[in-house]
Amino acid sequence: MSRPITIEYLEQICQEFNQQDVDGILSHFATGCVWLMARGPNAPEGRRCIGKEEISAVLRARYVEIPDMRWEEMRHWVCDETKAISEWVVL
Repeated sequence: MSRPITIEYLEQICQEFNQQDVDGILSHFATGCVWLMARGPNAPEGRRCIGKEEISAVLRARYVEIPDMRWEEMRHWVCDETKAISEWVVL
């Protein structure tokens, strides 16, 4: 990652999720990224999406299914300039 992780940076990413800006969201993902969703067929882990193309398709489909989807009650913890944890509720 070329940019240090800060609370402001994490808030920017969350805003992009709430604005349904899939291209903006994906700009923060590495080419070979893996996104673990909260739910899915492989309990206790959620659905595993691999690569920007699959993540894009999942996000776009979700925004069509749930056009008013929002990420709320967000909390962030920055561990260092390369690691952070975010917690949120999807409404």
